[in-house]
Amino acid sequence: MDVTMQLVAKYCGNELMKYSECVEKHPHSWPSTCDMLRLAVAKCSDQNHTIKRVKVECVKEFDKYNSCIRGNPTSVERCIPLLDHFSSCAERVLGNEEKQKTDKT
Repeated sequence: MDVTMQLVAKYCGNELMKYSECVEKHPHSWPSTCDMLRLAVAKCSDQNHTIKRVKVECVKEFDKYNSCIRGNPTSVERCIPLLDHFSSCAERVLGNEEKQKTDKT
């Protein structure tokens, strides 16, 4: 599991589980069928400082990945390289945040 999903799972696990179940049940219509659940995950993650920071600093990488997923709902594996770029950015942000915490102590 990539670092961003770990963060969302940690802080928004219930919302993420419901969304994932919906996507599994509706492989061809999930973008519209599961949109309310996707919004619930987004709302939850918007309330977490660490996740917000990743979203702000990695917005370009996330937008490219999100666009790919929406454009390829039945073949999301095409988007793995973009997910990797987003994950690398998120790991960098988290590493910087951990370093700042260490420097304060």
